[in-house]
Amino acid sequence: MKIFFDTNVWIAAFLTPGACSEVLEHGLTHHSLLTSRQVLDEISDKLINKLRFSRTIVGRFLKFVRENTELVHFDSSPPCLCRDPDDNKILAAALAGEADCLISGDRDLLSLESFEEIPVIKPSDFWRFEQTHHRKRSSS
Repeated sequence: MKIFFDTNVWIAAFLTPGACSEVLEHGLTHHSLLTSRQVLDEISDKLINKLRFSRTIVGRFLKFVRENTELVHFDSSPPCLCRDPDDNKILAAALAGEADCLISGDRDLLSLESFEEIPVIKPSDFWRFEQTHHRKRSSS
């Protein structure tokens, strides 16, 4: 399964144990993870400018992300679907990467429930989604 993590999931997984770090760990060992240049840039910006982490620590984390994901490229964002225009870039990257799901904690994205048949789910809902997705693939 291909999973696209929104920026907030990466940051939460980096900062604290919990649903995000558990889903990330599971994804690293059992699935293919996707990211985009926009997500990497946003991770860097938030960790350095908002949370005041050093560039060295952020650089190491970004290296980890790049080494464990497939970098997705896309030409343009979809029409404005979210209040935050940056969210449209997340949707475009998930679509370009042919993600099976987009995992996010962002209310604007979660309110969509899905985009172009890509479910948008909370990290805590991933386990149920994975079971359902596995059953669908097994019965095909």
